[in-house]
Parts: sequence; C-alpha cells; structure tokens
Amino acid sequence: MTRQDPSAPPYYNPKKASSVTLYSEIGSRPERPFMILATFAETSLGDLICKTAFVNSLKDQFDHARLIVRYNDFRPYSRDVISLAPNIDHAEAVSGEMPQFMRRFVRDVRLWRPLSGAIKRSKRYHEAFYDFVVLDSMANSRTVHAIQPASPLRVPAHLHDELTRQLIDLGLDPDRNFAIVHYRDGSYQLKSGNPVRNGDPESYRQAIDHIIDDLHCQVVQTGHPEMTPFPRREGLVDISRIPNSFMLQAFAVSRARFMIGGASGPISLGWGFGIPTGVCDCPEAHSTWGSEHNVYLTHEVTTPDGEKLRNQSLYESGLLDIRALTQRLQAGEKFELRKNSGAEVSAVADHLHACSKGITGWRAEPEPVATKRSNEFIWPPRLSWNVKFLDA
Repeated sequence: MTRQDPSAPPYYNPKKASSVTLYSEIGSRPERPFMILATFAETSLGDLICKTAFVNSLKDQFDHARLIVRYNDFRPYSRDVISLAPNIDHAEAVSGEMPQFMRRFVRDVRLWRPLSGAIKRSKRYHEAFYDFVVLDSMANSRTVHAIQPASPLRVPAHLHDELTRQLIDLGLDPDRNFAIVHYRDGSYQLKSGNPVRNGDPESYRQAIDHIIDDLHCQVVQTGHPEMTPFPRREGLVDISRIPNSFMLQAFAVSRARFMIGGASGPISLGWGFGIPTGVCDCPEAHSTWGSEHNVYLTHEVTTPDGEKLRNQSLYESGLLDIRALTQRLQAGEKFELRKNSGAEVSAVADHLHACSKGITGWRAEPEPVATKRSNEFIWPPRLSWNVKFLDA
C-alpha cells in the first residue's frame, strides 16, 4: 500500500465512532471524512486517465475525504497514471490481475473483494468501511465531465527538475512555448485493427510544419514508438521514440501551450491537465473537461446515397459512434471515410493557438481549483453535452 499524503491517517475507523456520529455531517468534519474506494480493472491508457481524473475531482466535493484506489497494475504506465492524481491518499497496485478483456472468462475478479469479505470479521474491519465505491462502469469518459469544476491532474513535484532537464537535453527551448502533437495510425499494432480511429500521418506532418513555421511554436511529438516517424526538422522534438516514457510525455503535455491529436488515449492528458485540446479525425465525441477551449473535428463520412456527414450532421446521423460505424462497414455497406487533411488539422491548431495567447513560455503548473465544496455527491451524475465542433 502506498500513501501519497504522509500526514493523512491510514483509514477512518468506524469502530471509534458512536452510532450517533457515524452518519452525521459526513465529509464536513475531519473526524468523519467521506470514505471513497475506487476499483479500476481497466488497463487501457485513455480510460485509466479518465477514471483517475474522475475520482481526483470527486474527492474535492468534500471538505474532508479519504480516497483509496485499487488498480490493475498490468501496463507499464499504470502506476504513473495513478500518481497524477494528487487527491489519492492511498493507492494499491494489484499485480497479476487480468486485463478487462479477459474478465469474462473468470468468475470473480472484483478488485474490492479482498478488502471486504476476507477482512470483514477480522480486526482490520475498518479497512473495508467506505461511504462510496467507484466501479469501472461509473468512472469513464462519459461521466468524468459531470464533476465540475474539474480538479487538474499534476505530475508529482519531485519529478519536475529531472523531467525538465530531459526535455531540454532533447532539444526543447525552455524560453519558448510549444504545442503537443499526437496521432495514431495503422502501424500501432496493439490496436491497429480498427481504421476508424486512425489518421493520416501526412496531415499531421503538414500541421507540424504550420505550427513551427507560421505560428512560431515548437512542437513536441508524443505517442507510441510504433507510430510512423516524422522527418527530423528544427523545432520538432520527438519523444514518442522513447520506450516507456509516459511520465516524460505527461509532463510535456502539462507544460504545453495547447495539444492537438487523434482519437487515442494520450489526448485525455490534455483534458486532465486543463490545456486547450483539439481532437482531430474524431470518430466518437464525449463531453470534455479541463479547458473551455476544447474542440472536436470529426472525419468526413460519405453515405451510400452520397450525403457527406461531418461534425454536427455526423452526430445527428448516429454515425459518430465507433461501434455503429465499424459494424456497418464490416457488413459491407458502402460508406467512405475521409480523414482530416493537413489544412484542416492546421485550422484546429490555429484555433487553439488563438485561445492561448497568454502562454509565452512553458505553461505553469495549473492552479488548484477554487470551489465551495457541497459535501455531497449525487449519483447518477448530471450529464451534459458540452461538445464544441470546429468547422475547419
């Protein structure tokens, strides 16, 4: 068990509370914090970032709360993602758990089971006492926006100096601002089977040239080493070639002027750190959080009868849905997909650049969210549709 806040008591012990005070003023006094257990079996990067952001903001709804997270330590980035949430009091990595796609073959792999049944009647009973248990299905990309204002993710402070040095050593000028560019294409073997989520690397290469030559920003490329590399050029720092470099990439995103990328997990970092973020070639849109300047630009779908759908019209058609569109393509229906061009991706960059005029160097660490805490949380959450499409 790891604890991010050394000054925090390990657990709230209900046995030390009277029956009168056990459910009195929950979350409003330090003697009775709101106890949260989050259990994450999901292992994919984007989903894990969204879930971590969800519980990070959930704790800030209370004056006094304790947040304990049990997560599936299956990917090399799992521990790093969890460490981005400053509000986690305890994080326990469950090594050897199966990834979510294998759970249907196992009768019971609930992450909370060892914390309840095994110790319920033992002296450690207080460790299984929670007011709210967050499951994978509750904290996801569709619900994370419902907790507002969102509490930003943060790279642990003790890593800042070393990560700064690494970026500078790789060629990033510390006195100039920079943009993050991320994309995915079919060369990413782990999830290359669905072309609906992929983009055209040439479009992003053209956008990189535009950002450097016309907007006078540096560019940091993030992603997976399997992605198609761009030609080397002045102003471009490619950290996607560095294996297992998640924390370096996360730190770069947190200091960037804006982020632009395709429909892939790392784009969630832009939302989590609260920087203006644009999703290009978007095949599925959910309400975002973090920055009011976030935008979407969908791919263009031509229907069998020749109608061209994009952005709002694509959403209204029901085809702004990865599964629905993939199923119809696999069924042989004559839909055509046109991915965003270089000019269109560059237009998204122009929008985000204009929205972030106050950033002249590296972005400072986000300020804590100032909010009047209600000391309550309503479930199911109130969902909204705050998607902004950019007509490029």
